[in-house]
Amino acid sequence: MKKLFFRLAVLALPLLAGACGYDMTTGQYPMTSGFLQAEVVSLVATGRTASDHVTSLVTGKDCSTIRAKDEGQYCVSRNPPLQRPDVYCYRTLGQVSCYREPDPFQDGAQAVGVEAYDRQSTVRR
Repeated sequence: MKKLFFRLAVLALPLLAGACGYDMTTGQYPMTSGFLQAEVVSLVATGRTASDHVTSLVTGKDCSTIRAKDEGQYCVSRNPPLQRPDVYCYRTLGQVSCYREPDPFQDGAQAVGVEAYDRQSTVRR
């Protein structure tokens, strides 16, 4: 992690140092306008700015300025936890059948179990 941060700092140093000069003929900061152009091109092409890509690389999360504006979260985990539906199980002839809603046939069957579906809980250790 430290090595990666050092490499990114070395790459960013010329951008920071180059932005100190002001071009009187064009009235722009030469490196700043190039950086902003890269930001816009990246945003149009990928939906995230170049800064978002660098931040995602450093943090290991999915970072987006657009998401921060819309949803209020700048970085989120790349693998969000899956929301599994509840499962309702009933005895049938020779087996147990599970459904998403309780008593789907409304025949008064007695539930064997009602649990939140979790793949890890079914794995025997």
